[in-house]
Amino acid sequence: MAGVAVVLLVLPAIEQPDWKRQFVATTRLSLELPGALAFEGEESVEGATGWVRRSTDFAYSDDDVYVQVTIFEGDPGAPPDRELLATMMDDIVMGMVAREESLQTLEERSEEIDGSPSMSKRIRFGSEAEPVFAHATLAGAESRVFVVIVMSVSDHGPAAEKSARIAKSVRLSADAG
Repeated sequence: MAGVAVVLLVLPAIEQPDWKRQFVATTRLSLELPGALAFEGEESVEGATGWVRRSTDFAYSDDDVYVQVTIFEGDPGAPPDRELLATMMDDIVMGMVAREESLQTLEERSEEIDGSPSMSKRIRFGSEAEPVFAHATLAGAESRVFVVIVMSVSDHGPAAEKSARIAKSVRLSADAG
């Protein structure tokens, strides 16, 4: 028994990621990540005829997941509704999938996040040999649509657990950072 205790003391500690809830810019959107979300850029749509007037992108990645967060700002007089969210979800999913790849919807939900309309879709695409799993969450509030996409190359193990935790952590709190 003493030998087991010695082995346990000699083994290096497995480093656990430091998960923290992070607000995205100065918005109501927050999510838990095991690292820092980085600003990727901002784009204005000049002469826009559609709902979107500006988009701001953020990203996080590690060995298990890639997370993209986009904030679409739209017409202040037309708050996002479920119809707009559904249209945007279709556009986002089709933008992730190449034409020759197969697309499989694994789960789809329409609900509310903190009183705001939202929908989420978990999909699998790519080849059998190299599948990609993605979870897209869209939520509308005021004149914004918040998009969180979490991607991984595995649907089980640490990557799947991390992906699910991030996707489930999306909130629209009144306590912006």
